[in-house]
Amino acid sequence: MQTNVHLIRDPTARAAVEDDRSLLTRATPERRTRSPCPPHGRSLRLYSPKLPPLLFSFPSAALPILPALHLHDGAAPSKGLGGYGGGRMRSPWKLITSPASLAALTVGIALAAVLLSYTYRKPVPPRLWTVDEVGLYNGTDKAKPILLAILGSVFDVTKGKSHYGPGGGYHHFAGRDASRAFISGNFTGDGLTDSLHGLSSVEMKSVVDWRAFYLRSYRFVGVLVGRYYDSSGNPTKHLKGVEAKAARGAQLLEKQKIEEDKIPSCNSRWSERDGGEVWCDVGYPRLMQRPLEIALTGKMSKRCVCLKEEELGRPDLEVYQGCDVLSKSCTNICGCRFLFGPEPNGPPRKRKGRTPARTVTCKTRKGSGGPS
Repeated sequence: MQTNVHLIRDPTARAAVEDDRSLLTRATPERRTRSPCPPHGRSLRLYSPKLPPLLFSFPSAALPILPALHLHDGAAPSKGLGGYGGGRMRSPWKLITSPASLAALTVGIALAAVLLSYTYRKPVPPRLWTVDEVGLYNGTDKAKPILLAILGSVFDVTKGKSHYGPGGGYHHFAGRDASRAFISGNFTGDGLTDSLHGLSSVEMKSVVDWRAFYLRSYRFVGVLVGRYYDSSGNPTKHLKGVEAKAARGAQLLEKQKIEEDKIPSCNSRWSERDGGEVWCDVGYPRLMQRPLEIALTGKMSKRCVCLKEEELGRPDLEVYQGCDVLSKSCTNICGCRFLFGPEPNGPPRKRKGRTPARTVTCKTRKGSGGPS
């Protein structure tokens, strides 16, 4: 039924109807038929009376899984045909809820689920572990995560599988609690144990620091029932003893640092060809006993310090063998012990021998650079 323009009194409404009629009159057969789709793909246009048109582009290869979507010819919409119009459109709700669209959506979700199952393993929830159970997660079974324990705390280190998996530098830590090896560097036989018996307070502090490293870097998945946790998951007297001794070690280290900051340490370097060298920018190098070292490690050790000439008469000092008493540097020194120390971002790698340290064998030679 056509509207009689002459019966419309509102000038604005009358002009809109006349405009619609003029557009319909000028419409050509080409505009009324759908033009072929461009070779690179097709476009989906959704129109609303109050919103601008929305355009979604799909590649041609994706069209077979979207049979329910109306494919517009890409022509610009004609204003005046009832807001935005210009083409036969289906309701967006009908497009989304059509059987074909729902089937395509179901297939897509299923494919995504399969892909994610291969990409991500199901995380291990926190729980109580036995020694035998943790041993199954040593990286040899690719379908299982890699677990590591330290002081009875179990961590999922799968994201570091290049290090903790078979052939990795840290594989000896996987599937067990080898807390002692973090300090001793002994990665074979009795060295791979969770017992810290005989270690000093500062060494136990180092193990506690390693546990803190794993808490920051990896996912905690539970506790290991045994030396450090009981069958109810509560800390044992062994764990409480280690943590208490580690706290004392931290206090002693702080006191030692305060004392050592009063006297500057020597500069030092070492090379395979030249051996060890120590030198002072100000003062003269001397070996000084660490007063708190007995409490820290159960041993006496010394450090190189730089002292002024008037301080060289102290009884706790020792001149480097073969080095002049007033030399500012001592090269190719004897008995120099250089520790490898732990890796910057993980446990220490396996080294030759039982401990991660070496002693330089050198010839005796006087230092140079001192006053003549």
